[in-house]
Amino acid sequence: DPALSKMTGRPVRAPRIAQLVEPVTSDVTRIMPVTIRGHIVVPTEFRGPAMLRGLAFADGLAVVASGQDVTACGVLPLPWQLA
Repeated sequence: DPALSKMTGRPVRAPRIAQLVEPVTSDVTRIMPVTIRGHIVVPTEFRGPAMLRGLAFADGLAVVASGQDVTACGVLPLPWQLA
């Protein structure tokens, strides 16, 4: 959505910050499909790098920074969830 907004001249919305339902530990920054429940995000069941099925069930993408027990992340809503 941020890239498409920029290319089409629409204002780019800043990602909102949300709490993960459970801490995530990773050596690299991850982008995970999530469902949004208010200020809490829940990773979809299918969240591997090649799992488009997880994206089909997702409300947004969580950008989870690398580190131990990360509990907050930026969330980008998916275009089909904007209406």
